[in-house]
Amino acid sequence: MQGMWVRLAILWVFLAGPVVAGLLLSANSAWGAMLAYHLGCGIAAVGSGAGLGRRPGGRRLAAFGLFSAALTGSALAIAWRALPERAGDVWQDWGLVPPGDRFLLIWYVGVNPWVEEWFWRGALLGPRVRERLGRAGSRAFAVLGFLPLHVVVLVASFGTGMGTLFAFCVLLGSAGWTALRERTGCVWWSAASHEGADLGIALAYWIWLRPAWG
Repeated sequence: MQGMWVRLAILWVFLAGPVVAGLLLSANSAWGAMLAYHLGCGIAAVGSGAGLGRRPGGRRLAAFGLFSAALTGSALAIAWRALPERAGDVWQDWGLVPPGDRFLLIWYVGVNPWVEEWFWRGALLGPRVRERLGRAGSRAFAVLGFLPLHVVVLVASFGTGMGTLFAFCVLLGSAGWTALRERTGCVWWSAASHEGADLGIALAYWIWLRPAWG
């Protein structure tokens, strides 16, 4: 039974991108894509026996998350003028329109980073998957497997040039979160940093992009 769940987790690495692409590009549903993606990540993480590990001090985690939020938000604040206007039209086609977009943002900030890290850094770097793939294999899946589904969203939103640049930033984040997970032995630090990054993205959208595209 454990072997079946490990195979499912590995399979989800390859299926996550097509599922997200199908629901975004064919069904035009941001909610559908996000909920289906989170459901797949959650099922695979539970089946693989993934945990978050021992929780560090809350203040240190919060400070680390806020640092990540400030870093991400500041970078987007500098870059936002270069974002193509077509992204607003694309996101609206996906259902990211006021006033309902605020609920999607709340879900994105409150749920997305924890579910993603639970799977990509918790399950894929956990003992069951690592036993099957080896240390290097599980690390490669955690870092590189995280990229395709984000490439789909970013290139569709911002075009090939800007989307590729943002995808490279996602790859750096994935590598950093993987290193944090391996160095600390828990998912809390990578999840806190991911939480901050998603918060920075949401704030940048709300403060600068939403008024410009709304």
